[in-house]
Amino acid sequence: MGAKRGRAGGYFLIREPSKISLGELLQQIDGPIAPPALPLATCLPPLRRL
Repeated sequence: MGAKRGRAGGYFLIREPSKISLGELLQQIDGPIAPPALPLATCLPPLRRL
């Protein structure tokens, strides 16, 4: 992926789209993908039985 600054700027692909994974694209835009700081189970309230 490349980037161009300025009024007509933006991101553009430098390889064929079929050769780029979604993960690569997201890492180029947002930076490295880190695992969550806490396990998901600690963030959710406990389930109640009905």
